[in-house]
Amino acid sequence: MPKIKIDQIIIPPRRRQTFSESQMEELTNSIRDVGLIEPIVLEKIVDGSYKLLVGERRIRACLRLGLEEIEYVYLEDLDDWERKRIELDENLHREKLTWQEEVTLQEDIHNLYLEKFGGARFGPQSSDNKGWRISDTAATLGETRTNVTMNLQLAKAMKSNPSLAKKETKEATSSINRE
Repeated sequence: MPKIKIDQIIIPPRRRQTFSESQMEELTNSIRDVGLIEPIVLEKIVDGSYKLLVGERRIRACLRLGLEEIEYVYLEDLDDWERKRIELDENLHREKLTWQEEVTLQEDIHNLYLEKFGGARFGPQSSDNKGWRISDTAATLGETRTNVTMNLQLAKAMKSNPSLAKKETKEATSSINRE
């Protein structure tokens, strides 16, 4: 597997803003003890440099160990939609997110698929019911439709009422009017 110098990797702004110290320590110890099991994923960009798609935690753990190089795979010819989907999917399936990150991530995933497939149309003017639905997002995420619906409503409410995001738990937001 090829390696790249870590300082040659372009790391664009990422969705994940917080990294659990205990999870980072666990990952660092794992890489030290058994090596990097899963390489990072890079995209080769026009000027020949590499941009990180997924694996920021792995890079951070390798840097903690004083490593200068890291194993990678790279993907080519991705469009913006595919880049977003890969990053969102990676974040969803890795380290536990804060409830705020989870809610926002689910909204981003739902909106990403709406962007690609359009919203479902119902009613007398609609000859079909094709398009993306909340139930499609729920199936994609392995969540219930009810849970995804509530999370999408909460993500929208956090934009109009930022104090919601300061609540310690998602359940604590239910006492505030979300409208």
